[in-house]
This record gives sequence, structure tokens and C-alpha cells, in this order.
Amino acid sequence: MSDLANGAYTFSLLEQTLVLLPEKAIIWKEKGILLVADVHLGKVNHFRKSGIAVPQTVAITDYPVLDRILNQYTIQEVVFLGDLFHSQANHACVEFSKWVLNYQHIRFTLVKGNHDILPKSFYDTATISLCMQSLLNPPFIFSHTPLTEPSPYYTLCGHIHPAVTLYGKGKQVLTLPCFYFGKSTGILPAFGSFTGKAIINPEPESRVFAIAGTVVKRIN
Repeated sequence: MSDLANGAYTFSLLEQTLVLLPEKAIIWKEKGILLVADVHLGKVNHFRKSGIAVPQTVAITDYPVLDRILNQYTIQEVVFLGDLFHSQANHACVEFSKWVLNYQHIRFTLVKGNHDILPKSFYDTATISLCMQSLLNPPFIFSHTPLTEPSPYYTLCGHIHPAVTLYGKGKQVLTLPCFYFGKSTGILPAFGSFTGKAIINPEPESRVFAIAGTVVKRIN
């Protein structure tokens, strides 16, 4: 069922209500949990430090989006599904530590991703709980990457940066970020504004929701 009021798409999975936001995040309605994958804070700083001229303005777009979500919806916890930060400590870490202070009524949790290489002391100081591998919250299990071992719980993860290619009339081709739900694993699109995309090949009976600007649309 699509929520036309804000461009989101709401559907039921395992008798739970998931709200797929055009901001490339999911709200688990029953628990008041916001799921966000692959923000990659500090990636711009990382590239600029390496001598690659990325405009600094690219780095300041993600916080206003998070602010809009947290101010519009009733959120009790934010779970980052890995790669919150892109690399070692830089100015982005200081910015994040200041930003979380605006939401002291919300719990922040990070499921560690391959780019999350900061020391645990940083997360303690920034009041964000750190899960080294996965986080169980039945009927779901949250992880950064798809699980390699079978699980009785449905996995929600990131890492892949899924996208889907759509073909229109006149040989029109459009590649859009998407939410992908397979038989046992759901994959969130990358939240960060400075991230790439990986085109997926949907499995039979999977569900794919493309993000077309400010609207989420089911395409299969």
C-alpha cells in the first residue's frame, strides 16, 4: 500500500509494518525504529585528503535529511546498518558527535560495517551503541552484509547499494536506487548522498521498490 502523502510505500512483511521512505531509509512502525544503511560520513573528506576535488557541499546534505525524518516521525531508535563512517577519524566524526546531542531522547545503534574502523572509544563518547556483527530483533536480524549462514530470522542489511534499471519507450534507460526484498534477505539502498549503486538481478518472487525522486514505487 503506497502512502501518497509523503511518497513513502508501506507494506507488511512477516506481519510487521515497514514504511519505505524516499529518503532511502525504513521505519519499522511497530517498534519505532529507523533503519539507515551506508551513510559513509566523511567520504568527501577522505577523497579531498587524497587530492580528489570533490565539492565540500556534497558532504552537508545527509544531516538535513535525517533531521527531517526524525522531526516528522515518532522514532525511538535509529539503527545504522553499517558503514556509518567511511574511514579513519576526520572532521565528520566531530560533526556527528555534535549532531547526536540534538536527539538525546533517541537511542542510536550501529551494526559495524567494513568501513567502520574507528575505535570503540569514539562510539562510547558519541553515545552510540556498537554491535560488532549483527543485532537480533525478531522477526528480523540486522546486519551490514547479507548473512552467509542460514537463519530463522529475516535479514535486513545494507552494503550492496542496490539499484534497478528501468527501460521505457524510445530506448529510455533509467537506473534508480531501490529497496530489495528477497526470500530471506532485505537490502536497503545506500543513504549517503555520495555513494555508488550496484545494479541487482531480482530473484523470482522478490519484491523491488524503486526510489524515483520523492516517491517510492513497487516495480514487480
